[in-house]
Amino acid sequence: MLLTGLVKFQQQVAQLLRPGTDEPLTLGEIPPARDDGQATQACRRLDWNGLIQQLDAITKAVLLCLATCEELTSLIKRFRKSRSMIQNHKDRLARLIKERMGEDILRQIQEQPEWQNDVQVFREKLACRWERSTT
Repeated sequence: MLLTGLVKFQQQVAQLLRPGTDEPLTLGEIPPARDDGQATQACRRLDWNGLIQQLDAITKAVLLCLATCEELTSLIKRFRKSRSMIQNHKDRLARLIKERMGEDILRQIQEQPEWQNDVQVFREKLACRWERSTT
Protein backbone atom coordinates (compact mmCIF):
# COMPACT_ATOMS: atom_id res chain seq x y z
CA MET A 1 0.00 0.00 0.00
CA LEU A 2 2.76 2.44 0.97
CA LEU A 3 4.80 1.59 -2.11
CA THR A 4 1.76 2.06 -4.35
CA GLY A 5 1.11 5.48 -2.82
CA LEU A 6 4.74 6.50 -3.36
CA VAL A 7 4.66 5.41 -6.99
CA LYS A 8 1.45 7.40 -7.59
CA PHE A 9 3.00 10.43 -5.91
CA GLN A 10 6.14 10.16 -8.06
CA GLN A 11 3.97 9.91 -11.17
CA GLN A 12 2.12 13.09 -10.17
CA VAL A 13 5.41 14.89 -9.54
CA ALA A 14 6.74 13.74 -12.90
CA GLN A 15 3.82 15.52 -14.57
CA LEU A 16 5.02 18.85 -13.13
CA LEU A 17 7.48 20.69 -15.33
CA ARG A 18 10.38 22.90 -14.30
CA PRO A 19 9.60 26.54 -14.95
CA GLY A 20 10.82 27.62 -18.40
CA THR A 21 11.68 24.08 -19.55
CA ASP A 22 10.02 20.91 -20.72
CA GLU A 23 11.91 18.81 -18.16
CA PRO A 24 9.95 17.17 -15.34
CA LEU A 25 10.65 18.02 -11.70
CA THR A 26 12.20 15.43 -9.43
CA LEU A 27 11.25 14.78 -5.80
CA GLY A 28 14.52 16.33 -4.64
CA GLU A 29 13.66 19.64 -6.29
CA ILE A 30 10.39 20.11 -4.42
CA PRO A 31 10.88 22.11 -1.23
CA PRO A 32 9.73 20.35 1.94
CA ALA A 33 6.84 21.70 3.98
CA ARG A 34 7.92 23.87 6.91
CA ASP A 35 5.20 22.46 9.17
CA ASP A 36 5.67 19.65 11.62
CA GLY A 37 4.78 16.20 10.42
CA GLN A 38 1.38 14.73 11.20
CA ALA A 39 2.82 12.45 13.88
CA THR A 40 4.47 15.37 15.68
CA GLN A 41 1.26 17.39 15.54
CA ALA A 42 -0.77 14.47 16.92
CA CYS A 43 1.67 13.97 19.81
CA ARG A 44 1.53 17.67 20.66
CA ARG A 45 -2.28 17.56 20.68
CA LEU A 46 -2.18 14.62 23.08
CA ASP A 47 0.25 16.43 25.37
CA TRP A 48 -1.80 19.63 25.37
CA ASN A 49 -5.19 17.92 25.77
CA GLY A 50 -4.08 16.26 28.99
CA LEU A 51 -2.66 19.50 30.32
CA ILE A 52 -5.67 21.63 29.40
CA GLN A 53 -7.99 19.28 31.27
CA GLN A 54 -6.10 20.10 34.49
CA LEU A 55 -6.45 23.88 34.13
CA ASP A 56 -9.01 26.12 35.79
CA ALA A 57 -10.95 28.74 33.77
CA ILE A 58 -8.54 31.62 34.47
CA THR A 59 -5.44 29.61 33.56
CA LYS A 60 -7.13 28.38 30.35
CA ALA A 61 -7.89 32.01 29.49
CA VAL A 62 -4.25 32.95 30.18
CA LEU A 63 -3.11 30.15 27.84
CA LEU A 64 -5.53 31.31 25.14
CA CYS A 65 -4.28 34.90 25.45
CA LEU A 66 -0.67 33.77 25.15
CA ALA A 67 -1.45 31.54 22.16
CA THR A 68 -3.29 34.33 20.33
CA CYS A 69 -0.85 37.12 21.33
CA GLU A 70 -3.51 39.02 23.25
CA GLU A 71 -2.78 41.22 26.24
CA LEU A 72 -3.23 39.48 29.58
CA THR A 73 -4.64 42.72 30.99
CA SER A 74 -7.86 41.94 29.10
CA LEU A 75 -8.48 39.22 31.69
CA ILE A 76 -8.47 41.63 34.63
CA LYS A 77 -12.01 42.92 34.06
CA ARG A 78 -13.36 39.62 32.78
CA PHE A 79 -12.35 37.65 35.86
CA ARG A 80 -12.24 40.59 38.31
CA LYS A 81 -8.71 39.71 39.37
CA SER A 82 -5.68 41.92 39.87
CA ARG A 83 -2.78 42.02 37.43
CA SER A 84 -0.56 40.21 39.94
CA MET A 85 -3.17 37.46 40.34
CA ILE A 86 -3.24 36.96 36.55
CA GLN A 87 0.58 36.85 36.61
CA ASN A 88 0.40 34.15 39.31
CA HIS A 89 -1.81 32.06 37.02
CA LYS A 90 0.66 32.58 34.18
CA ASP A 91 3.53 31.42 36.41
CA ARG A 92 1.48 28.38 37.50
CA LEU A 93 0.84 27.57 33.85
CA ALA A 94 4.58 27.75 33.11
CA ARG A 95 5.34 25.37 35.98
CA LEU A 96 2.67 22.90 34.85
CA ILE A 97 3.95 22.93 31.27
CA LYS A 98 7.51 22.27 32.44
CA GLU A 99 6.35 19.46 34.74
CA ARG A 100 4.26 17.75 32.05
CA MET A 101 6.46 18.34 29.01
CA GLY A 102 9.96 18.66 30.45
CA GLU A 103 12.29 21.48 31.40
CA ASP A 104 13.61 21.86 27.86
CA ILE A 105 10.18 22.25 26.21
CA LEU A 106 10.79 25.91 25.32
CA ARG A 107 14.02 25.01 23.52
CA GLN A 108 12.40 22.06 21.75
CA ILE A 109 9.51 24.01 20.28
CA GLN A 110 11.90 26.54 18.78
CA GLU A 111 14.10 23.96 17.06
CA GLN A 112 13.66 22.86 13.48
CA PRO A 113 13.00 19.15 12.98
CA GLU A 114 16.20 17.21 12.29
CA TRP A 115 15.18 16.34 8.74
CA GLN A 116 14.85 20.06 7.91
CA ASN A 117 18.35 20.67 9.26
CA ASP A 118 19.65 17.85 7.05
CA VAL A 119 17.97 19.28 3.94
CA GLN A 120 19.26 22.77 4.69
CA VAL A 121 22.83 21.52 5.24
CA PHE A 122 22.71 19.51 2.02
CA ARG A 123 21.55 22.57 0.05
CA GLU A 124 24.27 24.73 1.64
CA LYS A 125 26.92 22.15 0.69
CA LEU A 126 25.67 22.11 -2.89
CA ALA A 127 25.73 25.91 -3.02
CA CYS A 128 29.32 25.99 -1.69
CA ARG A 129 30.43 23.37 -4.23
CA TRP A 130 28.82 25.29 -7.05
CA GLU A 131 30.39 28.54 -5.86
CA ARG A 132 33.87 26.92 -5.69
CA SER A 133 33.45 25.37 -9.12
CA THR A 134 32.59 28.73 -10.72
CA THR A 135 35.60 30.59 -9.28
